[in-house]
Amino acid sequence: MKKFKAFGTFLSLIAFFAMPLAYSEDTTEKWKYPRIEYSGTFGGGMGAGLIGDSYGFTVQGQVSFMLSKEGFFEDVSNQVHLEFSIGPTFGFTNATPIQYSAHARWDFLYDRTWTFFAIGGLAGSAGGGSFKLFPRFGLGAFYRFTEFLWLRSEISHEQILFGLTVPF
Repeated sequence: MKKFKAFGTFLSLIAFFAMPLAYSEDTTEKWKYPRIEYSGTFGGGMGAGLIGDSYGFTVQGQVSFMLSKEGFFEDVSNQVHLEFSIGPTFGFTNATPIQYSAHARWDFLYDRTWTFFAIGGLAGSAGGGSFKLFPRFGLGAFYRFTEFLWLRSEISHEQILFGLTVPF
């Protein structure tokens, strides 16, 4: 029961900080929002992690560095990042494996609050006497509560994550 109360408090705080952007007027054409000036992001997330044919609870830390402010398309606002993530996955009886990833993240700025992204690169897991490496592809979204606090969600073959991200 304490976990649900803590989660409810967490959601209430996020909603409070989200109000400045949620109620501000935005007249910019969709997909052509001006590029956001920052050099990278860091944050963390939690959710379900797949290792082999079993799921566990995963906690991931992420950091990204901008590779291109202009992306590959001139008609839409898009940016490319090099991103790294690592963290443990709990719920396995013999070990707590570590999941890791190095991939490109391609951001598409929809409007003032939403950015959608695609990821592609390499991921893997290590622990319990095994080491795996495989391709990683996925989709996700950022929702900007404020200019300095973003909600992140993503889904890929090996993870379903929700978390917070801060630009720097």
